[in-house]
Amino acid sequence: MSDFVKSELDKRKKAVFVKLNELDLDGFLVSSQPDIYYLTGFQSRDSYLLLTPKESFFITDFRYLHEARKSLSNLSIKIINGSLFKLVNKLCLSAKVTRLGFQAKNLLFGEYEKLSEQFQTKIRFIPTYDLIETLRQIKSPQEIKFIKKAVAITVGALNYAKKIIQPGMKEYELGRSRLMRITVRRGFRERRNPFHLIPYIQEFLRHC
Repeated sequence: MSDFVKSELDKRKKAVFVKLNELDLDGFLVSSQPDIYYLTGFQSRDSYLLLTPKESFFITDFRYLHEARKSLSNLSIKIINGSLFKLVNKLCLSAKVTRLGFQAKNLLFGEYEKLSEQFQTKIRFIPTYDLIETLRQIKSPQEIKFIKKAVAITVGALNYAKKIIQPGMKEYELGRSRLMRITVRRGFRERRNPFHLIPYIQEFLRHC
């Protein structure tokens, strides 16, 4: 992870803690995967991020253990081994959290009930709405630069697709074409293939 990325992520976390102080929260459970990526730069599924002033925890399963330890040196990595809800309760108690915010739009009702049962009267479970989403709306200069680059790559791919696409052509044939090599060469990560561009290509061609 570059120094710039670390600096950017630190700024984002500080902005979240400012919001938490305004809401009188001493802990925050992040369950939205896009928001976890926004705050950590780490992509995963079925993971949670627990933020406290004392220490922050990345909670996941064994699939992401090695990569998380490698990429998230500034977070304490906790593996779900049994009950997620007991683990969150234990971590909150150790960090002396008394008012834990959660993302009301992302946490399933069943998860909310089980966490509430674990907390009982020791920890208050406080719903929040769009706390991180509101921060994500404000883009930094570097984010704007990345967005412009992504748009340029996508437009280039769409223009190329317009030249090579033929009636009856299958989507996988388009994906196997030079389109993949072009998008990778121009900046897409190799693990992402151009199939996610197909809906945009279809819409683009309707207006040609």
